[in-house]
Amino acid sequence: MRRDLRGEHTVTTTGRRGIARWVRTATVIRVGAVCLTAALATGCKGCAPLSGQQLAAIIGLAQLQRSGGTKGGELAATTSRVVTEPGALTFSAPADVPPPNARELTAPYDLVPPFRVECVVGLCDPAFYPSPSAVFGMSVVTRTGSAAEFALDVSRTAGMTATAAFGAASPQSFPDAQRIELALEHDGVELVGYARDHAVGGAWNEVSRTLAPAGDIYLPRIYAMNFEPGQMVSFYSLSAPENAPYGAGQATTTHEIVRKLVESLDRMAVGTESLGADTPDAATAELEFRAAAQLVDEAFAALAEVDAPAKRSAADRRRRKAQKAGRKAAKRVAQALGRLSANGADDAPAVSKRLASAAVSIVQAGDQLLPDDLRAAVGGIYLKGVLGR
Repeated sequence: MRRDLRGEHTVTTTGRRGIARWVRTATVIRVGAVCLTAALATGCKGCAPLSGQQLAAIIGLAQLQRSGGTKGGELAATTSRVVTEPGALTFSAPADVPPPNARELTAPYDLVPPFRVECVVGLCDPAFYPSPSAVFGMSVVTRTGSAAEFALDVSRTAGMTATAAFGAASPQSFPDAQRIELALEHDGVELVGYARDHAVGGAWNEVSRTLAPAGDIYLPRIYAMNFEPGQMVSFYSLSAPENAPYGAGQATTTHEIVRKLVESLDRMAVGTESLGADTPDAATAELEFRAAAQLVDEAFAALAEVDAPAKRSAADRRRRKAQKAGRKAAKRVAQALGRLSANGADDAPAVSKRLASAAVSIVQAGDQLLPDDLRAAVGGIYLKGVLGR
């Protein structure tokens, strides 16, 4: 089927400056090919901040499987350096990989019904628009219980059109859209897909609905398939504005810890967005950063209560690395809060620098702690391979 992930990846790191851009990615994911190129930095003013789920995609999500061979063609041997926009994850088909081809990216962030996950996806440049036969979009896939995937597929027909690979779909077309928003919402009984024009906003258009297991855990996924060489599409955000707590017996303490770390990144993203707005809101930013700091503290307090593994074992080394990263993250967030409290938005660059360091440390900690079942569900990824550190 289309969700076939293969290949290796390389990473380029760019300079750091600006506020509200504490960790920024300009990522090119090669559809059906060999490389994922990611640039992590605190990017330029005026670009949307990376959401917690996008950064979660770096907790493990970006190590692509190294199993060789990809549907529809040979693996390319060169690394793309195309950057369409800071803050975007871009799927691009290399010149030597014609259709059929496919690539997916699954975030290691558990979604528990009722939940809602959203993304913004759009066209990069007229010279690289995907053909009408190309498909890209967002899905949720079950991690536990039944084996199922519920996908919202987008194609460049009638402007941009969203349809669904579940239920009785009513395709929604947006003739003038360059970017559209997709949402998948599980209300505890049904899973419903929505779409709307990003530039217009307003009411959401229902695409499809179906019964979906309420006792399963889901993961968010973005993907692209059947791109002609040179064509590309970008995802500009991925977030989960609603997500229920784990139910009894659904997760271990370590799952809870990783979830708190990811949610701390979300709070940091909201805060940096407030601080980087045209009219900076330092008060809201401070509240969000304090909430993020509390989540980090709670995560590592919970880790301290978990039975320690045997000394000098691999698990013990991972735990120690996570604790070290957690201490560094807490220190950097505290420094950012100190600068913000003392100087407000005027000290935004210094606040940004410290938050960038904190975010990377939080992700490094999550990388060490990611439970085996969750890591396997997203392809066995490691931050070290993504950052090249």
